[in-house]
Amino acid sequence: MDGSALVSRQIYHAVGSDKKRCLPKTHVMETTPSSSSGAISLMTLIFQDKDSKRLAKCLRDSVDVFVVFLRRHKSCPFKVLLDKYCPVDGKYEDTGSVKNVPYFQVKSLCLAICKRVIPLKIWGSQVNRTAFISNMERYLSLRKKGNMSVKNVMQGIRISDCDFVKLPKRAHDCRASQSESNKRQGLVTKFFVWLMNSYIAPLLRNAFTITESIPGRNRVFFYRKEMWADAQAAAVQDMHSLTPLLEEDAGTVESLGLAPMRLIPKTCGLRPIVNLGAKINPSDSFPYQPRSVNQLLSNIESVLGYERQRSPDLLGAAVMDYGEIFHKISSFKGMHKGDGRCLHFVRLDFTKCYERINQDKMLEILEQVIKEDEYTIRKYCTVKTIFNDNLVFKHRQPAAPAEDNRYFPAFVEDVTRKRKLNNSLIVDKMNYGSICRDELMRDLVKHIKGNIVQLSSQKYLQSCGIAQGSKISPILCNLYLGHMEREVFPDVLCDKDSLLMRWMDDPLLVTYDLELAKRYLTTTLELDPAYNCEVNVEKCLVNFDIPAQKEINQLPECDCWIFWCGLLMNTVTLEVKYDYSKTQDMKDVKNSLTFDVTKTPGMKMMENLMAAMQTKLHQVFLHPTVNSIRTVETNLQESFMYFARRFDAFVSELPPRIQVHQNPDFFVKGMENIIQRYYVLASRFLDRTITQEKVFSLFYQAVLELIRRKSVRYGVLIDMLKGKVNSL
Repeated sequence: MDGSALVSRQIYHAVGSDKKRCLPKTHVMETTPSSSSGAISLMTLIFQDKDSKRLAKCLRDSVDVFVVFLRRHKSCPFKVLLDKYCPVDGKYEDTGSVKNVPYFQVKSLCLAICKRVIPLKIWGSQVNRTAFISNMERYLSLRKKGNMSVKNVMQGIRISDCDFVKLPKRAHDCRASQSESNKRQGLVTKFFVWLMNSYIAPLLRNAFTITESIPGRNRVFFYRKEMWADAQAAAVQDMHSLTPLLEEDAGTVESLGLAPMRLIPKTCGLRPIVNLGAKINPSDSFPYQPRSVNQLLSNIESVLGYERQRSPDLLGAAVMDYGEIFHKISSFKGMHKGDGRCLHFVRLDFTKCYERINQDKMLEILEQVIKEDEYTIRKYCTVKTIFNDNLVFKHRQPAAPAEDNRYFPAFVEDVTRKRKLNNSLIVDKMNYGSICRDELMRDLVKHIKGNIVQLSSQKYLQSCGIAQGSKISPILCNLYLGHMEREVFPDVLCDKDSLLMRWMDDPLLVTYDLELAKRYLTTTLELDPAYNCEVNVEKCLVNFDIPAQKEINQLPECDCWIFWCGLLMNTVTLEVKYDYSKTQDMKDVKNSLTFDVTKTPGMKMMENLMAAMQTKLHQVFLHPTVNSIRTVETNLQESFMYFARRFDAFVSELPPRIQVHQNPDFFVKGMENIIQRYYVLASRFLDRTITQEKVFSLFYQAVLELIRRKSVRYGVLIDMLKGKVNSL
């Protein structure tokens, strides 16, 4: 068996459980009798060979041991052990939030089951059992998208101790041949991989609901099925936009297809997540393969994208990325350079905006947005290299009016003028399509009015709002709120002394006009019921006195930084910083990691660190038109401290064979490559007074500040980085 092959991680979001057993009724351990014939059937399944369906000769003497394995399994009181090691503590209604089972309790349960069910003769030795338990603990502690290879499962296990695989008898001084040793290793590996894949994993899947959470990021949590069922029932009752559907009624609804929904815990309650990318809907045309709802929405996404580019004012004050925030702030500051007046801030938040959108109003807005009778859908691909010389392919399908019959070279010339496609190869797919307005509106009605989701075995129709997991939901939300802003706040959008920005459903008003700020706040709190929007007063924040609105939070006078969508904005200078408050705790940093240690973990770590650095490398933090030199240097320093924390978190996750003290040159070289690449990209925005030596010095000093406290792990690396700083 290939040591680099991955072990199955299909343990998440399992539905239902057996109230008496911890394994499904159809599992081989449940259906196989505790007899010699049953043991042979079990062993044939575990050690199955492509070339032969018969049990290998070297395993036939171990049939009795597997009979004991079956008997122990069938007599094991799984539910008693589950209640003993992972008790249900209280009820969901009492606690207000679903309570997870601590990791050490899940570990204790698995340990108790392994000791009780699996005979020592199968383990071969106490060393092997201890090694497998240790590897199982690592399996349980993997984060979301974490992988474990066959080699990781077998780490520490002595093949020679496993006597259930009998080698042919030889003379006392004769060693087994290489082929026999390989065969034995393969059979032993098959058993322990089966034990992890097909025994431990189904036990966990049937006993617990396993999922990530909003506060825990990528960390995996275990919940007792009973507690989760109560929490799920309470969450469904709070989803007033969902109407239960009978099976026979679901077929009568005109819909683009079914979408599975799952719930993930948040600080209080559960949040619904709809997967409209799941390919579970049968296709009615060639090729006859399942398609997702998002695939069916591709043409609509292209058309709405085209109309958005043609008429940017349709989205109102919406900003889609940091680039748009930068251009709005730099333009606003440029117009009011040297203005000594006070800035007034109003930060708002709409409650459950996606779920409260008026479907009829949304369709009415879309009727106005889609202007052409027919659209052409072009298809092309861009190929570009990234920092580690890997090729990145991006498939695009822009829409245009049917009259746009330009040849591809003329089209490419126009695209390259509008977008930055330097050092890119653009390939025409030669596969164009068209879609008419009536078909677009039909599909939009099906998507908005006929959105069917399935939670467990129950189907629901979304009678209010739009699907949050849809690829077009962001632009639909922006079109909806943009229409409201143009109808209700046209004076705010046109006022030269004001800057209104909205990231999805979180608006922020910056204005010199205090009366306009108060009027905007009052009007928003009393919005037209036709839009069905409601402001979450608890998340509102202003930096001025409002005696009439005592429930609105006010920024303390001693604080001049206001938080908005992951950014910190200075209420005096309108400078921008990134909010790193959630990355100060190392536990939160580790929970955010998605790290594959099965193949080239060192290179994967460096790639991940570079990608994380690039997310904070933007002109809104580094450009002198927005920030002063001092603030830019602060932003650089904070981003480098963020890098250092992630670096330390990654190193703590590396296998024992790949540690800093074993190959410090690799880590120093990796850091050099990252900061050099970072500076090449950042130098486009940085002021000339911030030199390369300054950036490099800030970087190495930030890393040293963190790792200096951990001299045992980083002793050699500290000395090498000190040398780098002194040489600058």
